[in-house]
Amino acid sequence: MLDVVLVPLVGFDRRGNRLGMGKGYYDRTFENRHKAWHKPTLVGIAYSFQECADLSSNPWDIPLQAIVTESEVIYCSCTAKQNQPGAN
Repeated sequence: MLDVVLVPLVGFDRRGNRLGMGKGYYDRTFENRHKAWHKPTLVGIAYSFQECADLSSNPWDIPLQAIVTESEVIYCSCTAKQNQPGAN
């Protein structure tokens, strides 16, 4: 059982949206995470220069709960899926 998963990324925004390498590996791996009784916390690992003002998200994108950079820890309390109309 995983408590925390450190997720690599290419870019991120403060809503928890993540730009990966385009293969969807982490999205597919954690797509049913909301159904599990124990949900691991997804934490992005990045440099501050990888921050983007705003990344668009798709319905299948799994948002991060936090991002850790060399200069700060960003808690994504308002995650990408929660901001989408009709999101569960």
